[in-house]
Amino acid sequence: MPNELTESLSRFRLSFVLRNPADPYGPAIFEKVVPPLPDAAIVQFENRIGGKLPASYREFISQYSDVLIHGGQFQDVSVGVFYGLRSDSVESYRLDWKFDVTRGRVSDDWIPITSDTGGNWICLVLKSSNSGSIFWCDHEDPNYTELLARSFDDFIAGIHAP
Repeated sequence: MPNELTESLSRFRLSFVLRNPADPYGPAIFEKVVPPLPDAAIVQFENRIGGKLPASYREFISQYSDVLIHGGQFQDVSVGVFYGLRSDSVESYRLDWKFDVTRGRVSDDWIPITSDTGGNWICLVLKSSNSGSIFWCDHEDPNYTELLARSFDDFIAGIHAP
């Protein structure tokens, strides 16, 4: 993983939010580090969406799929659980599930990668002149959006404590 991302994340307590073994519909928070996501899971998702993920985001989800950055905030936007691709992910936190449920609501080249505390999506743009950018998107009115960062690296580097 690029050093900037590692340094940016080292400022926060990180937890992994995975399926609760005692309740298949509820999340459990694990303080331990989980093994990296197999590359095959990322390739399968890229094939499904018909495009490649930016290298820094690809590396991030490999190491930090389903991670919660405690107290993380970008500008005035809280940052929730980063959606993942693990087989033991909670369904509503799965990147592929979020991709499916937002089709037709957000631009086809946008992928929700996390959300704020109000349930609004924070999306990564895959194609167009804004490729690689991060946008905030209102979940009630997806036409209302705001550019947060020009790249995933800039987004992660800009996360701070409130």
